[in-house]
Amino acid sequence: MTKAFHGAKAAVFIGEQILLYRRDAHVRWGNMWDMPGGGREGDETPKACLAREVFEEFGLDIADAVELWAQAFPAMADEGQVGWFFVVQFPGETELQIRFGDEGQDWRLFSIKDAIALPDLIAPLRDRLNQWLRQRGHGGG
Repeated sequence: MTKAFHGAKAAVFIGEQILLYRRDAHVRWGNMWDMPGGGREGDETPKACLAREVFEEFGLDIADAVELWAQAFPAMADEGQVGWFFVVQFPGETELQIRFGDEGQDWRLFSIKDAIALPDLIAPLRDRLNQWLRQRGHGGG
């Protein structure tokens, strides 16, 4: 898993709800709902990249989460590269530990159904979430 890759994103569940944040207006996919994660720094592994991003963006330690799924996909920012998508779950009380960083406008917890139905959820993330749901036998949106 240490081969070259562009970055890592995750569907981060807090209990049964998914954590999303609204991107800043001036960046790619501005004002859209996004999932935690971002670009690789140095020689990080996909999981180390995700851990750093989740901590920077929300103050959460990924070591406290259960990894439910990990899959490589074409990177969202450059489909010629690989990006990793994880599904992780924190206990419900983790919501009280969230410390929103300086990227993005705000954050919210959504039910999985409401998140998938958001018209302004970044499309490749919706697709990855739906693929995970289908593999679990839960359909998808």
